[in-house]
Amino acid sequence: MGKKEEFLRQKNSMQKALKIIIAVLGIIAVGLTVMLFIPAKKKKEGAYYAAEINYSGQEIQMTDIPAVVNKEGKIEIPLEDVQKYGIVYVPYSPTKPLTAFFLNDGRLAVAVSICEPCQGYRFKIQDNALVCMTCGTRWSLLDDLKGIDGGCTAYPPDEIPYEVKDGKILVDKNIVDAWQPRV
Repeated sequence: MGKKEEFLRQKNSMQKALKIIIAVLGIIAVGLTVMLFIPAKKKKEGAYYAAEINYSGQEIQMTDIPAVVNKEGKIEIPLEDVQKYGIVYVPYSPTKPLTAFFLNDGRLAVAVSICEPCQGYRFKIQDNALVCMTCGTRWSLLDDLKGIDGGCTAYPPDEIPYEVKDGKILVDKNIVDAWQPRV
């Protein structure tokens, strides 16, 4: 092989290597752009988070637990009960029961246990959705209770503030007492 052919072969080899390097840099640039401009899901401020959960293929019925109000005026829900049963029903008052459950990202949701338009009080978890037992409306546990289908999608159970302390979910009873339906 002559010097010219050897030179051209080396030149082609270098061009191929350069193309590979440019392609790899391009892929890295795209990856960095996606990471910078498509933010990760933000955690809800003040919320309690446990491990992520996948409810695919599961059906979990509500479990009733007693309503306990402590001397500070806080409704107490044992965190262990929510972890054990998946979704709990707390009959704080006949018209303002509470529910507590975990969304797929591990966020604990505490809400007034009412599907306001249809007046349903009971829910279940089925295939990554919260389902009203009265009307069948479904809200996504993957997407912060965004409505999936049914007649009441705009009204998931209304979440209320809480704190977790010493293994107990604490809800201010005054907030629950003052709660009014959105419809």
